[in-house]
Amino acid sequence: MPKKSELSDHQRKLIMFLRKQGKNQNEIAKTVKCSRCAVQTTIKRFEETNSHSNRKRTGRKRVTTKREDRKLIRESLKNRKKTSSKLAAAFTEETGIPISARTVRRRLVQNGLKGCKARKKPWLSEKK
Repeated sequence: MPKKSELSDHQRKLIMFLRKQGKNQNEIAKTVKCSRCAVQTTIKRFEETNSHSNRKRTGRKRVTTKREDRKLIRESLKNRKKTSSKLAAAFTEETGIPISARTVRRRLVQNGLKGCKARKKPWLSEKK
């Protein structure tokens, strides 16, 4: 983890602007109020990629593929009253991939399906 937060996009653009004006790294660091190493890294990265933006970072891999997501959606649409925990258990049993109920809910919401409870409706006639 970095000791300090990342430089903002504005700071990176300012570093490159000052660099084009002929300032050295120490002067730029004092002006932008960051370390000389941060200035050096920003300049080097800009020269390599010709971009100010952050690099794409790796994240956790998805448990399910798009094909498996479609299968979950199909199962959910077959029986709309089936809970996410039951869908997860059935999915794990079928595929052998352990999946949580929360993951099932996320996949369904991402595809426009959301859970809801049936509304309480008044009786048509008095209960006897």
